[in-house]
Amino acid sequence: MELTAPFGYKRVTPLLRETRVVSRDGSLPAFATQNNSLPIVAGEAMVAGHDYPIAFVATTASTYTTVVILGLVTGENLFASPEGWATGFYVPAYVRRYPYCMSRLHMNGTSQDQSIICVEADAVSDEGAANHDEQGTPTPEFAQMQELISRFETEIARTRELCQILADYKLFEPMVAQIRIGEISYELKGLYRIAEARLEHLMSNQLKTLVRKGAMALIYQHLSSLERFQSLMQRKMLSLEETSKARDTTP
Repeated sequence: MELTAPFGYKRVTPLLRETRVVSRDGSLPAFATQNNSLPIVAGEAMVAGHDYPIAFVATTASTYTTVVILGLVTGENLFASPEGWATGFYVPAYVRRYPYCMSRLHMNGTSQDQSIICVEADAVSDEGAANHDEQGTPTPEFAQMQELISRFETEIARTRELCQILADYKLFEPMVAQIRIGEISYELKGLYRIAEARLEHLMSNQLKTLVRKGAMALIYQHLSSLERFQSLMQRKMLSLEETSKARDTTP
């Protein structure tokens, strides 16, 4: 049996009833603080779009997924530190579910239909907290986590379907975000956006499909969220100012 660790996870192991897991206590995993974008699902777009720009990235030559933009350079998240996420800003479900995840089983190199709840191996410890009581019933805290994991997996499948429809309708176009702060120019490549002009040329049955599937809501939320690049620039300016002050006060 083989398990594939999701992006950002090191090595995952199946979660058993007797598995004890060390609490994060608000701290964040490295992938959450060291990446300038993180995956989100369609169901998060409405709330996430109030805080961050939402864009699309290609996962293969013909498939796409949604991400939130969190920084202007590689390895930068302007909203997080190892101690926690910035107060008042939405925390993506991908981060909130950590150290748990769902992983698809592979047997002899072949992917199986079955997926199981797993946990980051480094988080497993005899000193950790139990996820089930002596009768095998999930604790209230883990029951909430199970619900989050289940909803997230359902939304992953839905988001994949929506992005496939958008790709089939040729609605994606490359996007380069260029931001200048003083003498420094930042450029984010590898992103895609919805080509608004192409929406006008869709057939009526295609538009109905977008509405029925909920893709139009995702499109509007994505386009509206692009205004958040301005907020991202302002947050970067504050970060640069704080770094400059810290350097000036260093003996």
